[in-house]
Amino acid sequence: MAGVGSIMSGSRKFSGSRVELLTVVSICVVLLFLEWRFGVLSAAAALLSHALPSGKIYFIAVGGALWIGMAVYSLRRRHELSREVNAFKALQSEFEVAVITDKMTGLPNRHGLETYLTAMTDDRADDHDLMLIGALFSNLKMIANVQGFEIANAIAMDVTNRLVDRVRVPDLVAGVNGEQFYVLLHGEGGALTKRATALIDYLVANLRSINLNEGPNLPLALHIGVANLSLCPTNAKSPMAAEMIRRCDLAVHEAAQRGAGAVVFFDATMERSIDQRGVIEASLDEAIRSGQIEPHFQPLINLSDGSIAGFEVLARWKHPALGQIPPSTFIPIATESGRLEELTLAFLDRACRAAIAWAGSFSLAFNISPKSLNNEGFLNDFVRTLKATQFPPSRVEVEITEDAFVHDAFSLSKPIGKLKSEGISLAIDDFGTGYSSLRHLLILPFDKIKIDQSFVRDMIENPESRKIVHAIIGLGRSMGLSTVAEGIEVEEQRAILRELGCQIGQGYLFAKAMPAERAASFVRARSGVATGRPNLPNPRELDMAS
Repeated sequence: MAGVGSIMSGSRKFSGSRVELLTVVSICVVLLFLEWRFGVLSAAAALLSHALPSGKIYFIAVGGALWIGMAVYSLRRRHELSREVNAFKALQSEFEVAVITDKMTGLPNRHGLETYLTAMTDDRADDHDLMLIGALFSNLKMIANVQGFEIANAIAMDVTNRLVDRVRVPDLVAGVNGEQFYVLLHGEGGALTKRATALIDYLVANLRSINLNEGPNLPLALHIGVANLSLCPTNAKSPMAAEMIRRCDLAVHEAAQRGAGAVVFFDATMERSIDQRGVIEASLDEAIRSGQIEPHFQPLINLSDGSIAGFEVLARWKHPALGQIPPSTFIPIATESGRLEELTLAFLDRACRAAIAWAGSFSLAFNISPKSLNNEGFLNDFVRTLKATQFPPSRVEVEITEDAFVHDAFSLSKPIGKLKSEGISLAIDDFGTGYSSLRHLLILPFDKIKIDQSFVRDMIENPESRKIVHAIIGLGRSMGLSTVAEGIEVEEQRAILRELGCQIGQGYLFAKAMPAERAASFVRARSGVATGRPNLPNPRELDMAS
């Protein structure tokens, strides 16, 4: 904005100087016309010389002085005008450069990339192609917050230098805020592919972490997307350059969804995925309000006698146009769009009101995201919603995934303490796969450990997985925590877990997640179970419950 203001000020000065010059010239022209047409100046001189014999000399002296003064003034104004015009042109040039330049790295920004790419697409030969590689460092903002902005800026400049060193004319390196970079490569088909592959391999091998000035080794969450100009349709809605950048961004977004180190080449499925995401996001509010997203209940079974210990409540959405949408698709969209907490509260209300009429004193387990857990307003709403349903808080369990501990576990003490003070129990989910440690179990008042299904699934064939399961069960027993094994699918797994001392099991062996009405039937059918071997539903029941 300052640059724009300076340009406007310069423009006003330029306009004022021009008016002054035109005024002086106009006066001179008028005087010359009056003398030529009417002899006004000569008559005035004659009159003055008649009244004052020496007046003609004075008049000539004064007139000459005035003409010299006007000439000097005109030259001075012309010099000032030239200087202001040059300053205006320099400022305009600086502004134009700033429009296409990334402030942090000094590289061309996205607009500069599009301008250059447009020129390249217009001038390229038929046997040459263009390939655009996008590289996103998604954790650079976190590094800036933790390590300081100077470290983040140094990382951005180091990446910039490395990329610039690995390209040649007419290639281009562009940057956006120091966290996303583009490399435009130019060349013939096979040779271009080889160069692009070599650059991608270099990025993945050398920019997964970075060490600056013998400081700490900092991990970088690198995601790479690639778009090829020859694959862009000529009938695209946007110009070729803009379309190529858009496709590269879609590939980068897909790579970010897949995790650090992912490399994705654009294909048509991403286009459909983006379109589907748009439909899901537009439908989400109505789905929450109308109850399209329903609570489904997956049983937690006591391995000792087959009775119901509780249910984990899982979200299921049957979209009127898209059909069944998996939680792995719509939960991240709800999170990114800021609707997850509203969904969680509506979900809690429906599940508790459905289950309160069922016989038994089993628990209901709900997952809460780490971000929501640190939101005091949401926790107050959670407790308020729970109390409104009249479902006993002592029968509600909150499951917290291990990724909640990527930050300081002490920051979770207050929200966890609030839930505990209301009588709500706590379980740590997917234990053994994330960031938790014995220290977290010591400082936070958990009631239950859920063993990740990856260990349960492999423990029959893999002795190491069985040892891990045994160790987790022993750890829980020593700390007075009950253990739940996820992903039990066959009888042999149930038998091993029971032998190792695991108290509760969950998985398709017992039942898939089912809607409320089928869960009610499941409760009635299981109400009399008190044997060492549970009554397993037949395959048809499993299909109907899924």
